[in-house]
Amino acid sequence: MVHYAVEHTLDLRGFLRRVGDGEAATFQMQAEAQSDAVERLVEVIQGDQWSGGQSAPTEMLALYQLTCEARQCPALALDEAAILAIRAEIARLSAAWNAVPVGQSLSLQM
Repeated sequence: MVHYAVEHTLDLRGFLRRVGDGEAATFQMQAEAQSDAVERLVEVIQGDQWSGGQSAPTEMLALYQLTCEARQCPALALDEAAILAIRAEIARLSAAWNAVPVGQSLSLQM
């Protein structure tokens, strides 16, 4: 869900769009600047969600920059509004998922 929220909210090519375009989903996909940067952002957003989703957006952006530097990956130009928009999309998706009856599915469009 975090991959979808990030890619959909920011309209970027990440893991889901690469797979949707026909690339095989493997543990080590070919390096691609934008999708690598999206993956680093997904990691930061996931970490925030796992710890309660209350980290300051400025702290998340700083961690994102550090993560990109550590992985030698060009960072996306992001601001606090992007983090807040992704959080809002995660909240929307969570509510939609929680409303799905057992045995049913939720369909999303990129």
